[in-house]
Amino acid sequence: MGPPDKTSITPSVINESITAVFDNIQVKRTPTGDFEPYDDFDSYTTVEDLDYSIWEPWHAGMSISGGTLVSTVSNSVGRGTSSLAFKNANSVYGIQAQVSIPAISTPDGPPRARIAGYWFHNGNADVWASLSVNGNRVYYNVDEDYLDADGNYEWNVPLDQGELLTGIDPQNPITISISWDETGLTFAADG
Repeated sequence: MGPPDKTSITPSVINESITAVFDNIQVKRTPTGDFEPYDDFDSYTTVEDLDYSIWEPWHAGMSISGGTLVSTVSNSVGRGTSSLAFKNANSVYGIQAQVSIPAISTPDGPPRARIAGYWFHNGNADVWASLSVNGNRVYYNVDEDYLDADGNYEWNVPLDQGELLTGIDPQNPITISISWDETGLTFAADG
């Protein structure tokens, strides 16, 4: 039996696409520390040149252009993704990045640029938090992710979510950040 016709699968994001640009990545190394430079991508010619002492060695859908990290997703059935992960992510207490979206199929649709990660375990599940740029807004989402009794990956409805900033032009770089100080998450956007 052959695979199904991808246009017959619903719901689908097959006609959705996004190109997002990330630059000037900074991190917090301690819960109460300040952001410090992590990578600005200026020294790379291609994505294969990434410094694998600070990044995991997989980078689906990523490229380097003009000293920036470019993420592109298109023509995907289901949950399309393009990502880059920190090496030693457990030592990161905050992420900050400049983000812009030069191309998007549906400004207020499913495509989004985001920074995200697992920040702590709350006694019930791992807590995942993301900060996304989509359309003319920046919004956050916090949820619990866990394995159920059968070993299936599950997540609870958002613990918290909301808009952080509206009225932005996503083609212009905006600085976004998530921080964990061991008592709470802080989301910020400056655009």
